Amino acid sequence: MLLQVVSNASGQVLWEHPVQAGDTFTIDYRHSSDHTPVHDLFRITESGEIVLIEEAYLWYGAGLEFNPAVADISIADSMTRVRLHRVFPEVPMRVGEVANQVLTIHQERLPLLNIARGRESICIRSIHQPAALR
Repeated sequence: MLLQVVSNASGQVLWEHPVQAGDTFTIDYRHSSDHTPVHDLFRITESGEIVLIEEAYLWYGAGLEFNPAVADISIADSMTRVRLHRVFPEVPMRVGEVANQVLTIHQERLPLLNIARGRESICIRSIHQPAALR
C-alpha cells in the first residue's frame, strides 16, 4: 500500500510513502483561531481505510472532536485526549497557512506547505499498489 497526499484540483499525487495495514501516522497543527497545538493519530486498515483513533489538544476549539456520547475523553498533563474510531476512505483537508500541518509517518516529517500551497484542497489516502508494481 501507499499513503498519498493528492491535490483535489488536479488529482496530482504530491507525495507518497509505502505503508502496511496497522501503520499509524500523525498530523500535528496549530488551531487556526486558538493557535494551540492539536495532535491527530490515524491508523491504516487492511482495506486501506484511514481511521482517526485519537485527537489531543490543550482546550476545545471549533472543529475539534468532543462528543462524550461517541468518544472516550480524558484529561491528563493539560491535554484533552479524545479516543474514537472515525473511519475515512480518505481524509480531506485544506492546507493551512497558519495551521502549518505536519504529517509524520515512520519518523519522516512532512510539512504540508512543502508540497502544497496555502489554502489548497488536498486529501490523504491509502491505495493498494497493483501487483506489477510491488
